[in-house]
Amino acid sequence: MKEFPNQMLLTNKNPNKGLIVTLCHNDPEVIEQFREACFDNLDRSLNWFHQCNTAGYQMFEFWAGMERLPEIQESCEHIAAMIGMELEIAI
Repeated sequence: MKEFPNQMLLTNKNPNKGLIVTLCHNDPEVIEQFREACFDNLDRSLNWFHQCNTAGYQMFEFWAGMERLPEIQESCEHIAAMIGMELEIAI
């Protein structure tokens, strides 16, 4: 699954990963906003794990299973709105 700059993506199409939300962005400030918004707003019951942490890319993987997709998607849409982005979905 190819990711594009300035894209927030919720997907289960990455090899060897479960359900993930990623942000690939050219602006390190937006990356930091996303990271902090995830830490502050993703419910721990979704069993998320912060996988990647760079100035241009962040990834959070959910170990909650696809049955929790509606909750995960709602949380990710909320975070996208908080940082002024749209959530792309590839499930």
